[in-house]
Amino acid sequence: MKFRRLRAATSSLVAHVCLIAWPASFLSASAESVWTLNQGDGTVTQVDIRNKSTRNVALNTPGHGGDIKAYDGLVWTTMPMTPLSLIDARTAKLLCQWQGPGGDSLNVGAGAIWLTDYHAGTVARIAIEDALEDCRRPGENRLHNER
Repeated sequence: MKFRRLRAATSSLVAHVCLIAWPASFLSASAESVWTLNQGDGTVTQVDIRNKSTRNVALNTPGHGGDIKAYDGLVWTTMPMTPLSLIDARTAKLLCQWQGPGGDSLNVGAGAIWLTDYHAGTVARIAIEDALEDCRRPGENRLHNER
């Protein structure tokens, strides 16, 4: 799969980057990188905007569905049965994952992660600080959410 960079004023091709993982079904951008959630092999790919280098992060979450959001130096993903994974955007290291039901789409803003569960028909609001605190206590995975 090729990732193409276009000049907005002329729609002309400036550069392209080949991604190893396929399919890269969802993407999110930060000031420095574009991040793709790769359903085929359960990875996330970081494309550095400045030098076009790529780094892959193994999540072990292949399958259909999911979502990805880059926000405030962190990258959040959701996939069925792995409702949240957290990546440090600076180092491209997986910090933690939460296992269990859920994992459909997400958004991040207003101090919270907004996580949908298609099968349960719910939207959960999880305070970012609560998720980060849970991440500091590996193995407990107790997400506090307000439904």
